[in-house]
Amino acid sequence: VSRRGLFTYANPMFETMTGCSLDELMGKPFTDILAHNFREAAVEQFKKEIRGDEPSTFEMDVIHRSGTRTPIEFLMTTLFDLNGNPTGCFGVGRDITKRKETEDALNLERRFFEALFEALPGHAFVAGENGRYVRCNRSYEDFHGENLVGKSLLKTLDRIHPAHREKVHQAMRQAADEGQVSLEYVSLQQDGREI
Repeated sequence: VSRRGLFTYANPMFETMTGCSLDELMGKPFTDILAHNFREAAVEQFKKEIRGDEPSTFEMDVIHRSGTRTPIEFLMTTLFDLNGNPTGCFGVGRDITKRKETEDALNLERRFFEALFEALPGHAFVAGENGRYVRCNRSYEDFHGENLVGKSLLKTLDRIHPAHREKVHQAMRQAADEGQVSLEYVSLQQDGREI
């Protein structure tokens, strides 16, 4: 792409990606092949590169001649003449459709897990290897009356009935070894009542 943001070259893969031949791309603004909602950000990125900023990676949707959108990850770097003056930018793009589909599927799974975890009627939590809470469901936090994330599991042991504390300690060790554990024990509410 020239200093003015016009195509000066495109390889065959880019032609396939856009559905446009090299002849059709030559001399056209590089923003012509981008989805409208990416154009402003692309121009700002281009300006940074023309100033000679560090090469950068960014994602944009390219519009094929047929109208289909393809998410592309671009790496752009500045081209300089023999005197060190910027003359344009060189970009390499790769189709990240599969990665985006995988990210979307993982996000859907995460949202499903979060909804399920929060909807559990019982107390549930996830602890890290360091013995600190990573996640607690609403029921668990409501019982304890505070956000426990980042705090030590030991902080809540005083809410376990004294007759059940050793059982809970053993379960914690088992969970550390096996990854999970299911346990029933008697807890004490803040007012001292057993549940």
